[in-house]
Amino acid sequence: MKFIVVGTAGHIDHGKSSLVKHLTGTDPDRLPEEKAREITIDLGFAHMVVDSVTIGFVDVPGHERFIRNMLAGIGGVDGFLMAVSAVEGIREQTREHAEILRLLGVRRGIVAVTKTDMPDVRLGIYDECSKYFTDLLGAGITILGTSVRTGEGMDSLRSALVRLAEALPERDATGVFRLTIDRVFSLRGVGTVVTGTAVSGKVHLGEEVAVLPGERVCRVRQLQVYGGAVDEARAGQRVAMNLHGVEREELRRGQVAVAPPQSLIPTTRLIVRVEDVGLAGWPIRHGERVRVCAGSAEVLARCYLIDRKEIEPHAPPVFAELRLEEPLLVLQGDPFVLRSFSPVQTHGGGRVIDNLPLMPRRKYSAADLEQLAGTRLVPLVRMHGSDGLTAAEIVARRGVELRQGEMAEVEAAGIIVCDRKSGRLVWKQSLESLQSTLLKEIESFHAAQPLKPGLPIKELSGRVKAGEEAVEIATELLLSAGELRQAGGLLSRPKFSVQANAEETGLRTRIEEIFRAAGRRPVELSEVIATLQQKSQSVSQLIALLLNEKKLVKIATEMWLHSEGYQDLIAALRDFSQKKPRIGVAEFKALTGTTRKTAIPLLEFLDRQRLTRRDKDERIIV
Repeated sequence: MKFIVVGTAGHIDHGKSSLVKHLTGTDPDRLPEEKAREITIDLGFAHMVVDSVTIGFVDVPGHERFIRNMLAGIGGVDGFLMAVSAVEGIREQTREHAEILRLLGVRRGIVAVTKTDMPDVRLGIYDECSKYFTDLLGAGITILGTSVRTGEGMDSLRSALVRLAEALPERDATGVFRLTIDRVFSLRGVGTVVTGTAVSGKVHLGEEVAVLPGERVCRVRQLQVYGGAVDEARAGQRVAMNLHGVEREELRRGQVAVAPPQSLIPTTRLIVRVEDVGLAGWPIRHGERVRVCAGSAEVLARCYLIDRKEIEPHAPPVFAELRLEEPLLVLQGDPFVLRSFSPVQTHGGGRVIDNLPLMPRRKYSAADLEQLAGTRLVPLVRMHGSDGLTAAEIVARRGVELRQGEMAEVEAAGIIVCDRKSGRLVWKQSLESLQSTLLKEIESFHAAQPLKPGLPIKELSGRVKAGEEAVEIATELLLSAGELRQAGGLLSRPKFSVQANAEETGLRTRIEEIFRAAGRRPVELSEVIATLQQKSQSVSQLIALLLNEKKLVKIATEMWLHSEGYQDLIAALRDFSQKKPRIGVAEFKALTGTTRKTAIPLLEFLDRQRLTRRDKDERIIV
């Protein structure tokens, strides 16, 4: 069975809902007010099955006051059914609906000229429709006459809808499942139900979904497609989900049900390509407040243009940053419609080119933006420099993993997989540049700190403008290539050795003698400085050198013990344990020749080394 979703469109009272009712037997006008006033106010839904094709209809309002509702339903459709009255012809909302379809990329559909049984049919109506819709939407349009009162043309309309369904490509059922929610309600004994159009992926009964934006993760308790219970729903279908774990009041039209739950991220910043501005008759100015319509959502935003102050009507496509006033879930390549804040009219539309931008808009070059608007993945990875993008980050931007065959494309562009575990893609040139920077930074450190054996990797990350993970990857590659050496958690160049002059060498010897002479007693930094009458920095550097050479053992902050004294202390504890398995603080002070000030930190160090174990006021010698 092939599934497609068709959106109705057209001016008010041109017969959209009547066509749907005649085709499906279902009246899409479900609200009492709609039936009383005989106009569509909110979205209506129906479907028909012909042979191996199921066509779902989203019936949208035709009145200009309800364009917001129209946009909420038309965002996920595959094709359209446009109603044009044979009496009135193409009207204002006909044009606005057609422009919105074009902006959203819905170019294939059927124009049903309605009410052909009326006596005052407009002359040349078919030529009028053919010229307007072909010029606007292209050649993939079928135009035919219909009358729901006499049945004229309805069989031809059914056949045309089947041909449309057969010609339209099936939605991609791979990748992340997204259902744009256009209706939320609750049923007694059932609970919360959401309906919408599945635009990608698939979901299964019992699976967890996240409703975004928001923090709710729910379970799919019941699943229906066109009123029938199913175990799986997929892209291209109208879906109803009974969600367990969320109340009706917590959900709203405009949210998106997503599975797996942690795969996608709502955003408040978008880099976009804006097209076809001028439908409202005036320009968009830099910083102007606008309405962004995407999927079934409408969000207020500020439009900050890149490299210009305004977009004149009918200007070529331009790039902009949209700063949204509330989170929105969209992905790269998703279409959107821009409407003015007040008065509310359709301005234009475009495509999302970066849904999770890390950089401010001024950092995007013209070349970057043009490339993002095209292939999208390769330039995106390049723009993320040495940090690159993990497989999860790619999915969060596109909704799908790296497709089969894309790896050859990214490799040809100089992009490599540098971390198999996370699937991180990095532009090779950026990674090589980071490696060069790291080597220079370590060499500068050696020159400035000749007495220090190396640099910790965390400190190295802080010295360069790159993420910690990128630094770790670059460091691993340098270590495996023999360009770096790591010892004791410190990084250094392979040929580097600590360079001490004669004065520093003599001072180092005197410092070591102080610790050796102390025997089993730890010595504090302040004591060494006072004994030698030297600057704190010089003494600290030489102590760090002795520590790296394993001549000293660090007991606590600014407190060390000579390694010979430490070994002697361990032997003394073992001898003591032969006579008595426990040792008190007073006995330990006597054993080490220390005061309580240094005995307690030393005992705590021995506890951490699991040579002793505290039991109340005593230590058990392990």
